[in-house]
Amino acid sequence: MAGKRRAILRHATQLTVHRRKFLAFAGRPEVFFKERGPDIGRGLHPVRRARLDDGALRLDLELHPRLGAFGRPTLHLASGLPATRRSLSLALRWRRGQTDVRDALTAQTAGRAELRGGRRGGTVEVPLASLPDSDRLFVKLERRFGFFDEGGWLEVNGCRRGDS
Repeated sequence: MAGKRRAILRHATQLTVHRRKFLAFAGRPEVFFKERGPDIGRGLHPVRRARLDDGALRLDLELHPRLGAFGRPTLHLASGLPATRRSLSLALRWRRGQTDVRDALTAQTAGRAELRGGRRGGTVEVPLASLPDSDRLFVKLERRFGFFDEGGWLEVNGCRRGDS
């Protein structure tokens, strides 16, 4: 809680207007999601299932409407090994059917992902060639909801390019 409070105190502009509201977040418990393999399943995390099929990482997402939520959902992917560390992001514009997989540091396109679904969720197919070659991959769904994201980082094991 002390660490959360220190982090919140770094946002001086927001604290000028909403100090009590934001500092109240420091006292709230955090929810962490323990990875349970490729069938993530019934938990609370919006990434409901992760699997490798035909050269792509497929993620099934389930979005829940929230009062006051704003902004387009963004899917973030990050590798966990220092030698291959990489962060990617995908804007989930479902109607377009495809989206760029962008490197979060350079903003360069690393590939194209397929999207099937709508406002409540769907399936995202990211070509394995777009992903870092790593044993550890983390995913997070960001849909701005006030101060925090909708779902925190979730580790997805077994997503190396050499795997099938």
